[in-house]
Amino acid sequence: MSQQEIRMRRKRRKRCVGRGALSLSRRPRRFPSWPGVRETALVLAMALGAEAALLSAESGAAFAASPEWSPRAEGGAAEAAKRAGRGAVSSADSVAAALLMARTQNRKIEVTGERTASSSTWALPSGELQTAAYAEPVRVKRGGEWQDVDTTLVDNGAALEPKSAAAEVTVSGGGDTALASVARDKKSFALGWRDPLPEPEIKGDTAAYDIGDAQTLTVTALSQGFSQNLVLRKAPDRPLSYRIPVKVDGLRLSKADSGRLLLKDGAGKLVAEAPAPMMWDASKDRASGESTRVAEVETAVETGGDGGQTLVLTPDADFFKEKLVYPVTIDPTSTLAATSDTWVATNYPDSQVSSTELKSGTYNAGSVKARSYLKFDVSAFKGKHITDTNLALYSYYASTCSTSGSGTQVRRITESWSSTD
Repeated sequence: MSQQEIRMRRKRRKRCVGRGALSLSRRPRRFPSWPGVRETALVLAMALGAEAALLSAESGAAFAASPEWSPRAEGGAAEAAKRAGRGAVSSADSVAAALLMARTQNRKIEVTGERTASSSTWALPSGELQTAAYAEPVRVKRGGEWQDVDTTLVDNGAALEPKSAAAEVTVSGGGDTALASVARDKKSFALGWRDPLPEPEIKGDTAAYDIGDAQTLTVTALSQGFSQNLVLRKAPDRPLSYRIPVKVDGLRLSKADSGRLLLKDGAGKLVAEAPAPMMWDASKDRASGESTRVAEVETAVETGGDGGQTLVLTPDADFFKEKLVYPVTIDPTSTLAATSDTWVATNYPDSQVSSTELKSGTYNAGSVKARSYLKFDVSAFKGKHITDTNLALYSYYASTCSTSGSGTQVRRITESWSSTD
């Protein structure tokens, strides 16, 4: 892929600046997640062998035939079609009704009865079904109704919470030391702070705490967790070290030899992970779209006699002696993403499993190359006849608007693989 780098991001459109690379992603690396939602969709069209829209030879009325067909089912489908014709209904509860409506209206109709947290299914006028399967949840069920994921923070009185998320996420409203937490499936992970936090400034999904010394602590709510950053508005006047209390239930935090942070359950099974903590300044390379000054942060996980754990971050003091462009961001940890998609690059050989972007290609004629690996749960399609597939990704960065050498190759991995490999 000549002079092209791809990054993928959620709910962003492609934009072009400068020269040298194309990118597709979820968010800049500054906000990794556990697991961060990527609205990456795999769309499949399935031919229906035993269920298809038919036309009655006697009446000319369309109906849906299936192994469970009955006159009552036909009547219900026909009534749904009548309602669709009057009110231009765009969805139906059953596959049979949706197929009928799709045929009579000559447009695709969503089958709401097939809707899940990470997939949507439509009936097509051709008699096929089309399913969009997302890599992670895009909606949650509340009170029996589906709601789109909305991570905008709201005050519930005791703490801040996202409006609609796929896990129990809480963020401090100030006045305490409980910074943020996420709980799911009887397991929880929480980060604290050494001193009581001030009241935060809230903007959308992010709470920002002014902790003094020209430093801001930020927490961003995500669909299934949160991410945390430290932002320095000027050079520190002394060496920095951050001791972040960790509270876990049913999990244990550890550090891999590569610097990755790991969360394992009581049986030692890896539940989630995050890349090694990093820091970077506000400079920007026009070709890659990244900071020109990036460094790893020395990291340790301490366990006390009472079993309590502390994440210790010690930024290199020499880094701040360089000619940096402020603010500088210290990315101590994400919520340790349990997602399976990841990317690696020449300059990032460690699996970037909780990164909020995916990269592929090169922006400098091959000196730096990136490859992304994505995994979808396609078990629901076993035994189905697949007639077409499409992979949809959001392009959010391009250093050139040229189409020369553009394009991304997608290949199936035929061997078992893990994002921790």
